[in-house]
Amino acid sequence: MLARPARLIRSTFIGLAYWSRPYGELRHLIIRVHMRKILAVLMIFTVTYLMTGVVYESGDFGVDLVIKPRPSFVLTFGGGEEGAWERHNPGQPTPWWQSSDIVTLLDGDWEGGEPLWLIVYFFGFYGLILAWSIYLIVCFVRIFRRRRRIIIGGK
Repeated sequence: MLARPARLIRSTFIGLAYWSRPYGELRHLIIRVHMRKILAVLMIFTVTYLMTGVVYESGDFGVDLVIKPRPSFVLTFGGGEEGAWERHNPGQPTPWWQSSDIVTLLDGDWEGGEPLWLIVYFFGFYGLILAWSIYLIVCFVRIFRRRRRIIIGGK
């Protein structure tokens, strides 16, 4: 009578060990798909920050979120007293952030307090840097574990 429950328990553990391997492969596949989705989202946000910038108006308290003419890692442009750029760069053409044909996404004014979108914009940029750091660390850990498994001989 005791042999049957022992055999049932043993066969259950053998069954669990048998099914854990395909489940492990499925788990790695699911993680790989999620990592690719996260990479796509990070790339979209990175392109967004590369193509937008904050322009402080010269001699004024105005601030605008604009689309840059070319991608760059610089986030803020302008500011200072009015005419300062022309005095420091005589004979040079005006920069793109002082031209009148820039596309403005959001605008604000410092006289009424700090614009909320400006805080969100910069905290989003800091969050993007943190997200890229975490993503790269996770990728390196996954690669290191995979190589260690191959060297040791396991799967």
